[in-house]
Amino acid sequence: MESRETKLLKQENYILREALDQLKERMENNEACKPKSCQYCKYFVQYYIKGGFPVHTTKYVPIDKGHCIRGVPIKRGGIKNPAPSDTCPYFEIGTSNMENVFVNAPENHN
Repeated sequence: MESRETKLLKQENYILREALDQLKERMENNEACKPKSCQYCKYFVQYYIKGGFPVHTTKYVPIDKGHCIRGVPIKRGGIKNPAPSDTCPYFEIGTSNMENVFVNAPENHN
């Protein structure tokens, strides 16, 4: 006969497996970011374009590209122009100090 604690552990294990299966499915369908994705790495610098919709707006809009300031050569696992959802073996959690460049950029005076 199983103890109460064993039953609780089995129930928790079942719930965790279900959650893991759901997360795997979401990642396969690109509905969830992979763990250690570039967008959360302190070496990733997001690329932006001026515009968006409407076209005449002066706001900067992120695009699905960026670059890595870690300087890892491609032959050692680096990615030339990583997307925010890409992963890398040199991931370190944090945000780049470059993010303030666009936040504090002066308005266009043309």
